[in-house]
Amino acid sequence: MQLLVVCARLRLDPRDEERLCALIEQPLDWARVLRLAAWHGLRPLLRRHLEPVATDALRPVLAELWAETEDIARHNAALAAELAAISELFALHGVRALPYKGPTLAAAIYGDVSMREFGDLDILLPRADVRRAGELLTARGYRPEYPLAPAAEAGFLASPAQYHFVLRHERTGLLVELHWKTDRDFAVERDDDSWWAASRAGFAPYELLLVLCLHGTKHYWSSLGWLVDVAELLRSHRHFDWEAINARSRELGCVRRVAVGLRLAQDVLDVRLPDGVNPLAVDSSGLRLARHLAERMLDPDASPLGPWDALRLDMASCERPTQRLRLLGHNVFAPSLVEWSRWPLPRRLAFLYPVLRVGRLGAKYARRALRDPGGEPAK
Repeated sequence: MQLLVVCARLRLDPRDEERLCALIEQPLDWARVLRLAAWHGLRPLLRRHLEPVATDALRPVLAELWAETEDIARHNAALAAELAAISELFALHGVRALPYKGPTLAAAIYGDVSMREFGDLDILLPRADVRRAGELLTARGYRPEYPLAPAAEAGFLASPAQYHFVLRHERTGLLVELHWKTDRDFAVERDDDSWWAASRAGFAPYELLLVLCLHGTKHYWSSLGWLVDVAELLRSHRHFDWEAINARSRELGCVRRVAVGLRLAQDVLDVRLPDGVNPLAVDSSGLRLARHLAERMLDPDASPLGPWDALRLDMASCERPTQRLRLLGHNVFAPSLVEWSRWPLPRRLAFLYPVLRVGRLGAKYARRALRDPGGEPAK
């Protein structure tokens, strides 16, 4: 993990190069290094930094890494080409769309779509344009991962607990996620015409930073690659509008979540924040959360989070009692795609979906408890 942390950046300074040379002299389990690099999405960066310093003994490792990163580059190029085609299709039909993450993020931050691992395309749209976008993608050969009846689809799109759905191309297998919010509870974008008019070229840097920090904290910073995105964005934009970041974070109620991302970038990847920017001036709870997430991120033997551990981390990320109540309500009562797709109720019976969800979860956890009385229920 120390080796991956050293390589988890676009450029190495002399001190990093010295550390890297010292680490590769150690008796490392290189098969495990490659597995961890794949898990954390760091294979392109690992290859970039190992090639100049590799000894003859590392040639087999580099050969394997070369093959893997060439596959990644081909996959990323295919996704980038598909994104360009979809963007052109949407523009032709007047669908407002803002690609983010994936090839857009790789090109903007890394300068090369092959330097970042990603598996799908994320596209943000106004809620009003989602249905039309789905129709255009269906005509292009995409099919929803969870097909919904018309009435269920209308309810799903209107639900405050939902913010995206996934389509897969029936021939190529490429995935597209259509988002009408960047986050279920903390949508950085503003769903109005003036925001969309001002954002035709993409998120403002401070908005992108918020999006990345919120995404990482939501997923418990399980991938070091997500933290590299934050770190390199901070390094490439030395003059962030920190007042706008603070104001929008307070407005959304996500100060702690954003602060955790900044603190991790500072502590794990040595990012230097400008004077006067204290990434965890919030409270001790945020500091404890950041430390815990850093320990998990850097532990190569960390086991997957169980549902109760995940819930505790979700609760620790909340900074208001109302957020905790809303989180519990969504987790227990808000129907997911499973309920919407399994039981296509007419609109007049949509009020039954929360009941169906509670019943399904109760039955699932009861079956798990009977199979494994001492274990935790599966999510």
